[in-house]
Amino acid sequence: MTTLAPEPVCALPGSDRATNSSISMFKLCRRKFFFTYVLGWRPVYKATPFRFGSGVHLGLDWLAKGMSPDAAADAIDSFYEAETAAYADAPEFQEIAYRLSLECVTVQRLVKGYAWAWRESHIEIVESEKSFDLPIVNPDTGAQARIFRQSGKRDRIGRLPDGRLALMETKTAGEDIGPDSDYRNHLLVNQQVSMYIAAARTEGHDLQTTLYDVIRKPGIRPTPMPVLDEQGLKVVLDAKGERVKTKAGKWRETGDKNMGYVLQTTPMTPKQWSARLSTHILENPAYYYQRFEVARLQSDLDEWAQELWAIVQDIHACTKAGRWWRNTDACRYYKRMCPYWTICTGQVACDAGCPVGFRQARHAHEELQEADEGNGNDDSNGSETDGFPV
Repeated sequence: MTTLAPEPVCALPGSDRATNSSISMFKLCRRKFFFTYVLGWRPVYKATPFRFGSGVHLGLDWLAKGMSPDAAADAIDSFYEAETAAYADAPEFQEIAYRLSLECVTVQRLVKGYAWAWRESHIEIVESEKSFDLPIVNPDTGAQARIFRQSGKRDRIGRLPDGRLALMETKTAGEDIGPDSDYRNHLLVNQQVSMYIAAARTEGHDLQTTLYDVIRKPGIRPTPMPVLDEQGLKVVLDAKGERVKTKAGKWRETGDKNMGYVLQTTPMTPKQWSARLSTHILENPAYYYQRFEVARLQSDLDEWAQELWAIVQDIHACTKAGRWWRNTDACRYYKRMCPYWTICTGQVACDAGCPVGFRQARHAHEELQEADEGNGNDDSNGSETDGFPV
């Protein structure tokens, strides 16, 4: 199936917007773009990386607006309460709630650690989480696109200690973020940097650089904790479930697989995880927090203008023809199967509309919806389009 034009095709609000997320998805797989941004079908559950990133950005926005780290942590707590409530009817709710509580603590500790790590950076935040909505201009003729506009939300604009104005883009990463890492090297051609620099300059911001602001996710994980008795001694049981003593008559505190002695453990509590992660952050700040500049020449921005114009022409052509080609190399992306796999392969019926396991979005860019209903637009620092249960 290559022609996808079910009748009637609703004009999803926001479908005339080109954002960094939607452009990236169109490049990745046009069929996935169709399901996500044309039909507005979204997985019921939000993917962990996007939820995690949303929590971090919420906390950093509070810090940028002058709130205390404790107030930011409270906002993150409220965010995760709402996220947890979405799983209230899930059979495995207790397990999900536990895992989300650990994730909440992780985000809180990273945001508080961020405030501590950069407490003496002397960067003046000019704006935070500001939306933009701009025309798309043909770089050869100066004509504006009649259908599409470009939209997004900048993380921050800051004035550096030397007086330069910088776009500040904060990201969370699960890989090496040090000098000469692949993570840094790919930013030489990063689409979002070019898009946001060009948009900000169009709005009159004299940006002179981009300060990439990266937070690395913990390499350590919550680990089971030994069960302690009233005296604070570890509990070891044998194969019969009876507590084991040493030859000296004292309670044994180490397991022995060959003897069938098992050290009793219990899952780490959020409070215990908070203490462990806090210590690790304080001991390894450079592991968790890196800032570095990403340059853009005018030639880079000129190339981006050409690319943006060409992309929206391609999207328009696909829309007119109802042809949304698959990129089968993208079916397994970031080691996960595409959430639209069952739809794309016909395993789930969708003739009657939004299929089971998905929900109907009211806006093509839900991150933009609130701004649209008010005054402005948004893109995302994360999308909800790769959802799966936590």
